[in-house]
Amino acid sequence: MFGILGTLLVVFVTYKYGAGISADAIAYVTCAKNLAAGAGYICDYNGQYGVIYVYWPPLFPTLLAGLDKVGIEPLQGARFLNAFVFGLIVFTSGQLFRMFIKSKTLVILATLLILFSFPIFSYSLMALTEPLFALLGILFAIYLLKFLKEQRFRFLFLTGLFAALSFLQRYMGVAFILAGCIVVISPLLKSPLLQRFKYAVVFGLVAIMPGAVWVIRNLILTSTPTGERVLSQGHTLAHTLYENIQHTLQVIGHWFLPFDLGLQTVNIELVLGVFAVFVFLTAVLASVRQRRKKGLNTNFTRAWPVAVIVLVYTFWLIAAETAVPSESILNPRFLLPIQAFAILLVFIGIENLLRVLTERWGAEHFLQYAAIGLCALWVLFSFLVTSDTATNAFRYGCGWNSDVVWESPLMEWLRANPLDGEVYSNAPGHVYFATGISAKYIIWLDSSTPSPVSSTSPENNKYLVLCEKILDEHYYNFEDLSSKLDLEEVARFSDGAIYVTKDH
Repeated sequence: MFGILGTLLVVFVTYKYGAGISADAIAYVTCAKNLAAGAGYICDYNGQYGVIYVYWPPLFPTLLAGLDKVGIEPLQGARFLNAFVFGLIVFTSGQLFRMFIKSKTLVILATLLILFSFPIFSYSLMALTEPLFALLGILFAIYLLKFLKEQRFRFLFLTGLFAALSFLQRYMGVAFILAGCIVVISPLLKSPLLQRFKYAVVFGLVAIMPGAVWVIRNLILTSTPTGERVLSQGHTLAHTLYENIQHTLQVIGHWFLPFDLGLQTVNIELVLGVFAVFVFLTAVLASVRQRRKKGLNTNFTRAWPVAVIVLVYTFWLIAAETAVPSESILNPRFLLPIQAFAILLVFIGIENLLRVLTERWGAEHFLQYAAIGLCALWVLFSFLVTSDTATNAFRYGCGWNSDVVWESPLMEWLRANPLDGEVYSNAPGHVYFATGISAKYIIWLDSSTPSPVSSTSPENNKYLVLCEKILDEHYYNFEDLSSKLDLEEVARFSDGAIYVTKDH
């Protein structure tokens, strides 16, 4: 019921404008269109990523191209696909919670937290890959747990399959593959070493082979496994390991505090650290209690594979963000796949704490009602935040698919007046989405910076479309730009202007 409600909610909220759009979303949609037309994995949107589709794996545009073949345009296809996926995330999360949480009331509250999760819901409104990636991660965890319980090869195969699909959806899926290998070869599996080695080999082959084919294709076409990241002029690798860890903790903290306390002095990392110690001590106490009862496992000790998945994924993400050049801090959506797991571990900790406190102090019903009341407040705050997001998205749209772009006088002029040369902009994605004009970032207007997209225009005219109400992360200061180039104003509007320059 909650899953169906989630699907209908996303469909309703995106009814007016459709799925939200961003730079990545444009790449997925244009690639899907070209793939459906038989042109292969290429992008029309040249703003940042070039023509060859290499910065992302192929699963998402392939699914959108399949929907296009049955008459559903890719952007609409992304809308319905992510609505369906959101419903499945809610449903499968509930199934995962039922595997560990004994209280039906707590299972319902935990599932409602997924339904009203601001990050999961908001990204499901966009034409982005994270919702399906999160769903594949949950399915991977469920079948990994089934395999550990019954040790059947069909469950091992399905675990490897979902790990492989997660890599074909996002390159970060390699963390699931690594976590799966660690779990199946771990001594905690209580199987002979040779048997565990066989499990790891089977899992690894199933999980790695599909993605290996795609990576080899990338190497042949671009000489890079996942595309070359290009930094803007003046940008360096400014984000240290500590900064990425700090930001990761802040993102996770907002999952549990989905509202602004208005206390700027609160150190969210310290709060989370205290909370983590609290949960850990709870697990230790519960485990000691169960050992005294002749070794019965607690639901916390049975959930160790989930903890491995969370740790491996988080560490891999932080390491990747620290090692790979980036102009922005770690994006919160990259942590989306582990939110359901984090909620599961918290609720297991709550249930175990209730068991320990009841044994020590009694008052079982009072403690249960208090815990349920606090979790209900958590659900209520999440609902309020998500309902506000849903209302704004329904009224004004999501991302670039909004009033700001569609009602822009600048974009309206560009639709009516095609430009006869190369186009550069501080917001090329907005320009392409609203007008169909393939624009490049301003950083490549300066001849000293190599463009990843070769010029195909026979004209010498180079146009600069400056969107003054939309400031992209690659935005160039106009005064700095005009001092380097001889710019002539073509048209000016309340939200931006168009300039032209000629090569000399």
